[in-house]
Amino acid sequence: MEIGKLHQDLKASMIYVTHDQIEAMTLADKIVVLKDGLVMQVGAPMDLFHHPANLFVAGFIGSPRMNFIEVDVLASENGKWRVTSAGSGEVVLASPSKLKVGEKAIFGVRPQHLAIAEGDLPEGRNALNGKVQLIERLGTETIVNLLLPSGETIIASLEDDRPLDMNSEIALSYETAKAHLFAKEPV
Repeated sequence: MEIGKLHQDLKASMIYVTHDQIEAMTLADKIVVLKDGLVMQVGAPMDLFHHPANLFVAGFIGSPRMNFIEVDVLASENGKWRVTSAGSGEVVLASPSKLKVGEKAIFGVRPQHLAIAEGDLPEGRNALNGKVQLIERLGTETIVNLLLPSGETIIASLEDDRPLDMNSEIALSYETAKAHLFAKEPV
């Protein structure tokens, strides 16, 4: 019997423990993400995917995992932060994290939220520029590894089967509203 059907028939709650985030995302109505015995975030699977509370949850939920780029915090502007890096250029992002001007932070964007940039970017979009290092054509999607000028590598999960060449320079655009900014956590 299907677990969801069993849950509906019994009208009972069930706790299922797993280390497999894909399993948790597909089976759960609510997920509790734990790290070292501490609750990092509680919520519906897609709430955790779209609104991770911290760097740990952002890296744990989603496949392929969220891309992370170290950025410098330049300024605070009306509750938003202006940041920059060699790979991302300057961008203004909202963040609930307590950041300080002059410190490092972590910019995050999901591979599924990246697309090939063409022409001028509309308001609310920004781009990451780099060199194509790997192309995986999977039929329904194309996975691209992009080497940024900073030396960091990001992954894009592109919907189309656009011809790309190894070592070519491309730009991947994203909506700034779907990007994240986190305080840099100690290693």
